[in-house]
Amino acid sequence: MANSRSSEAECQPAKKETRVLEGLFHLPASPGEQPYLIGSKCSVCGLVVFPKRTFCPVCEIDKPMDEVPLSRKGKLVSYTCARVPSEGMTAPYLMGTIDLPEGPRFISLIAGEQDINALKIGMEVELLIDKIAEEEGHDLIGYKFQPVKKGQGGDHK
Repeated sequence: MANSRSSEAECQPAKKETRVLEGLFHLPASPGEQPYLIGSKCSVCGLVVFPKRTFCPVCEIDKPMDEVPLSRKGKLVSYTCARVPSEGMTAPYLMGTIDLPEGPRFISLIAGEQDINALKIGMEVELLIDKIAEEEGHDLIGYKFQPVKKGQGGDHK
């Protein structure tokens, strides 16, 4: 006689996924396409920023900035371990400052390594779109960066 019991996962309703903020990143629309962060580039001075902006913070010219896809890989500039829970998140979790080749520097959650001693300043990291927190039973989807595994370096887009 076959086992008629369903697994617990099959009985649970699917959680709704919500982006933490619209316009931060692009999700793949077809197989083979990669996710990427969405930045802005000034058509006057060439400054690239993340997250995207409507005008250049340097030129302050009333001319719209161009939306640009950003590299999926960058460098870890600094990092820390947060030991106090944040809303929807459990502690400890790792955060780091990321530099992208186009110029933006920003703070991101760090995934893949739970041992802070495994992180090194200057190491290559890559974009990961994943659950970053839970809010009212919904998974909040956002960006994280994770260390590039050896043998996966090189391509930045």
